[in-house]
Amino acid sequence: LPQILFSPIPGQEEANADYVVKHSAGACIEAKRGEFKKALQSFLDKPGTLDAAKSAARKLGKPAASAEIVDFILNDSAAKKLF
Repeated sequence: LPQILFSPIPGQEEANADYVVKHSAGACIEAKRGEFKKALQSFLDKPGTLDAAKSAARKLGKPAASAEIVDFILNDSAAKKLF
């Protein structure tokens, strides 16, 4: 599903939100009353936009990311020194 991101913190969160929006995989909104409802309604009112955002989100997704990180930590010699 597409993401609706709320007021990202400057830095990494902001970069992640920009990436999601740039690739049409979601929307970034201010955490103000009514903004989430408007963003959600916008997706629901435009099925084509919702389908395109779903497809974009699916392409960006990395469902095995956490397993890959654990594998890296357990098998990388430099990472082993940290633990």
